[in-house]
Amino acid sequence: MVRAFNQPDDLLVETLYNVGDSFATGVGLDDPKLEAYPVQIADAFDSKLVSLARPGCCNFSISLMIDWVVKHGGNMDSSFLLASTTNENRLHWLLPLQEISEPCIEDLNYSDYEHDLLTRLPFNPTNKMQSETCSNILLYNKGGLPGNKALVRDDKGRLETLEKYITEIHDMELKRRQDVNALIASLHRLNMITSAWCIITTWWELHKEFPNNCITDLDFGKVATRYPDHMGSGHFDRTGHRIISRRIESWYNENIDTFTGR
Repeated sequence: MVRAFNQPDDLLVETLYNVGDSFATGVGLDDPKLEAYPVQIADAFDSKLVSLARPGCCNFSISLMIDWVVKHGGNMDSSFLLASTTNENRLHWLLPLQEISEPCIEDLNYSDYEHDLLTRLPFNPTNKMQSETCSNILLYNKGGLPGNKALVRDDKGRLETLEKYITEIHDMELKRRQDVNALIASLHRLNMITSAWCIITTWWELHKEFPNNCITDLDFGKVATRYPDHMGSGHFDRTGHRIISRRIESWYNENIDTFTGR
């Protein structure tokens, strides 16, 4: 990719942090490590990519990814964080015989999704906590997704309990409010140390809270509908990733003045 960012010397990005779900890992591409939009952005920045994004994760997990960058990201004066939200129809829970005193992203089960990660993780995951889509849980319980190692990790009785919760108790509007609050708290912590970040989201609550950091006109679902991947995974293809990366570049160049003095 031709370098597209208009960066003054004091805003050179040495490290690009990427947080999100399967869209942010390039699921559906033949070669995500070359074609996924975070890789394209890192190439345009001429920066090192550190990706914490993981398929199937919920917004609470994404908030923990942001918290990790706040705590361990080092010199944020030479870094940029690229985030995206997911839908609220996802759950997180502790795996059998696990306890967590203070949840952190290191606790998330990354090991069973390792083949989908864009970069090596900057920590060793303990795999104590699971995070998955409600649809995958229901499909797995009905005999689908037989190769899903992450759900194999759990036992049948617990997964049936989760299915009962999803079908009888789970409320998406309530979950949305919880997700929004978790993300807002983490993004405020990030904003205290740097303004060099953006989040791709259709959620108006985040637009209202962070008007200078939201890319408001990108809807991953709509991009996937218009440019579906050839694998039928529900994600977008190379053209979709190129459109996403170009929009991020355009947004960055339009808003670079807001990063001055970060």
